[in-house]
Amino acid sequence: MAEYLNLDILTPDGRVDLRVVEGGDKPSSKDVGPIEVEGVELPAALGEMGIRPRHIPFLTPVLPGVVRFRFDGQDRRLAVGRGFVEISEAGGVTILTGQARRGWEVEVAESREQLDAVKSELDKHKGASIDDATILKLKAQRDWLDAQLRAAAV
Repeated sequence: MAEYLNLDILTPDGRVDLRVVEGGDKPSSKDVGPIEVEGVELPAALGEMGIRPRHIPFLTPVLPGVVRFRFDGQDRRLAVGRGFVEISEAGGVTILTGQARRGWEVEVAESREQLDAVKSELDKHKGASIDDATILKLKAQRDWLDAQLRAAAV
């Protein structure tokens, strides 16, 4: 018998509907909620992290990157921004993030263009203090755009 985790991703805009697939019908709003998955891979503060059923409970930061899981027989990929993940004793995995986007929702050409512009702007600020607010903002934009492009990769 397979064991499952209850995966939920929350943003300031609300719960991310993890059941939706590209070109598929959107489930009714009453169906939106955690989904059962066998495991989750996500970008944690100390590197990529795999979570399986019966994982020890804890809380850790999430970095911009790609969350991977399998649901309804399909591999799913979502870009997430900075945030936190909580693994509960009951088998719940809740990702709290400032932003999330499904891989198939990413406008690849537009994101590549934006990423090139951000990298170019970062190059102009070489030698600036690493704590410079402009540098920090540009790096955050770069990381988010990179996460989206990796989530869109097939």
